[in-house]
Amino acid sequence: MHIRGIRLPQTEKFPCSRRRIKELFATDELVWVSFGSPIRSFRFDKQVAHRPKLVGPVVASLAMNRNLEAHLCVYPVRRAEYPEGAEDDLNSRVLPSIRDWLRAKTSRSGTGIHGHEEIVVEWTGTEHRCHELRFL
Repeated sequence: MHIRGIRLPQTEKFPCSRRRIKELFATDELVWVSFGSPIRSFRFDKQVAHRPKLVGPVVASLAMNRNLEAHLCVYPVRRAEYPEGAEDDLNSRVLPSIRDWLRAKTSRSGTGIHGHEEIVVEWTGTEHRCHELRFL
């Protein structure tokens, strides 16, 4: 697992730590992890036909490509908009659920058609919402 990151201004923070990612994911589960580098904010791939309506910032996304290589992007959020309770929820509930999602996807039979699959974690201001995307 290769981890890249950037420094943030005092007004921003990452919703989880590198340490928490290393605790949750095995070193061979993720090819790389991005903490704002090279992708500072989430953007939909142009091949995604059905885009969910996002009402808040995306705090993380976990993608698996056609070669079954996974990468995790953690995006910076404004400190004023992301309370400590949200950080606790992300670390205790959301990250383990997306880890389980990844493990379920990688354990599928090798004969199935695999496209690009992604789970996007959005902070609505009151809760985290996960959106699944799939495209070929």
